[in-house]
Amino acid sequence: MVPGVPLEVLQELLRIIGNERMTAIRESVERSTAAEVVEASHGIITLEPEEPMSFQAGDPLGAVIWEGGGSLSVRYLGTILDASENLITVHSPTRLPIPEGEVINICDYEMLLGYDLQKNLIRQIMGLEEEDEKHQVRILNERAIELMLGPLHQLPPLKFEKLEDKMDVRREFTLDSSQIRAVEAALALEENQILLIVGPPGSGKTKTIAKIAYELARRGESVLISSHTNRAVDNAVEQLPLDRTLRVGRPEKILESTKKYLLSHRARERAGRELAELERRIKEILGKLKRLERELRGERSPARNVELRGSIASLKDELRTLHSKRAEIIRKHVSELVWGVPIIGSTLIKSQLQPLAERPFDTVIIDEASQASITLALLAMVKGKKWVIVGDHKQLLPIFRTVGKRMREELSAFVRLLKRFPERHLWLEWHYRSNHEIISFISENVYGGRIKPAETCKHNLLRLPRPPKIPALSPEKPVVFVHVDGIDLPSGTSRYNENEAKVATEIAKDLLKCGIKDESIGIIAPYRAQRSLIAKLLKNTKIEINTIDAFQGREKDIIIFSVTATSNLTFVTDPHRLSVAFSRPRLKLIVVGNGNSVLRTRDNLLKRFLIHCYKRNAIFNWESQKWISDHKSLPAT
Repeated sequence: MVPGVPLEVLQELLRIIGNERMTAIRESVERSTAAEVVEASHGIITLEPEEPMSFQAGDPLGAVIWEGGGSLSVRYLGTILDASENLITVHSPTRLPIPEGEVINICDYEMLLGYDLQKNLIRQIMGLEEEDEKHQVRILNERAIELMLGPLHQLPPLKFEKLEDKMDVRREFTLDSSQIRAVEAALALEENQILLIVGPPGSGKTKTIAKIAYELARRGESVLISSHTNRAVDNAVEQLPLDRTLRVGRPEKILESTKKYLLSHRARERAGRELAELERRIKEILGKLKRLERELRGERSPARNVELRGSIASLKDELRTLHSKRAEIIRKHVSELVWGVPIIGSTLIKSQLQPLAERPFDTVIIDEASQASITLALLAMVKGKKWVIVGDHKQLLPIFRTVGKRMREELSAFVRLLKRFPERHLWLEWHYRSNHEIISFISENVYGGRIKPAETCKHNLLRLPRPPKIPALSPEKPVVFVHVDGIDLPSGTSRYNENEAKVATEIAKDLLKCGIKDESIGIIAPYRAQRSLIAKLLKNTKIEINTIDAFQGREKDIIIFSVTATSNLTFVTDPHRLSVAFSRPRLKLIVVGNGNSVLRTRDNLLKRFLIHCYKRNAIFNWESQKWISDHKSLPAT
């Protein structure tokens, strides 16, 4: 057991991760699909799903099985070697009894794999044997565990080094004073030291992360850029030179602009014609196998039956040989890249999976660490000698389905480290994204005035090619509250508000008629049912409509936020969630809700926004189509 780490803390973490895994199992079972076992031998399983599935080579696959007592569970089946021609070939190290011809339910195992890794990490810290040696966590540095969970240590004060080059990686602009200070502090870190960077929205944290990684690589260091989300990793990676940077992940989960950095893409480029010819032959054999296996199912002649089985066995032997050659070619080039490129980007979970499992790093940089749980963050931290942890304790916390908000704050990696080492943090202090009025409200009411709008924010104004029909869209008012006499209704565990959905739709349509492009508009709803209703009403547009969680790290010229709730606003008025929603727009923020319901709540960020709009004559009554300036139900102060 790692010295000084309280046993009760580890036991509680193990309990929480176990509960979260059970919830994830239920979701995986619901999303599973049936597949027939075409062949199972020599650790290779060939499956034919009843429905097309978007699996890729390298994905972990799970099988739904019946446990003792009649309960359903999901077990790791293996890693996908090939997914084409509606057949999935899996390398399976498991000993699950799966006879040929049986129909089983399969599902994506990646989420469950994340929980397995976290459980195994905790068990290692406790000095226990791992439950599953296939998903062993490589702890290369126990100091990371001590910093997160162990006794407090007095770390030396932050030191700064003089940067000769104060430009960003692309040399497009000069870093501001707070960004330079963060880069200097990161470069001054010594082994087993940590730096915490508070990066509020629009403060240039991605460019700061890229600059830190770039300068460290120039010094000959290896750097891991990681996060719980693919987008955060992509945002940093795309700022960096291609010859010094590698991205590990699934093609369909990353931004188009970062696909040229992908390990799989780079390895295939290196492998060239040899790999292409092997894959052509594999595809050809899979096609033949599929035809022969279909013929075998309907064949009645014993002689022909024997002939078909012999041909199938021969083709499968050749297929295994080809798969082995393909794997060896790819493994060679993957290994050369992984150990030769200085900067690698991956999610926290993938940092502990092949081909990164044994790869150590001089510095580990974790972005959006407020949303990462302490155990998820540790999956990457134990691989490094120094750590730069970037987050925003005022934005979204880790997503846990089985614990409350207070516990989620305790489980947030960034929040925990910020409380333990307050003297080790720096702020990025200047904001560059939003209109001056938008960010000034957020700075004053969320960040205690710690972030300041850059001079350029004054010029971030909405410009409409054609005049709007709805007065609330006036470019002169960057923040607007649209009062709607709506009520919320339940939809399962979610809620929706028809009146608000219709108003949000009308506003969006008017923006489109004014000449604003679909991709410039975002509609945020705190409830899934409201999101779905608005999406249905705007089904013929490409406007992005989603929940607050999905918009984390995103930005749009215009954001329409539908409050939805009128009966109980506790969930909607969570300051962590509202600070995300309100900091997404560059040019205009339109909040649609029932103002009277907001007024009846205690002091909160949403109520303060309503008063903020009232002081600026920026509350628009949808029913009367007039601005509210003397409504008795709305306060003047």
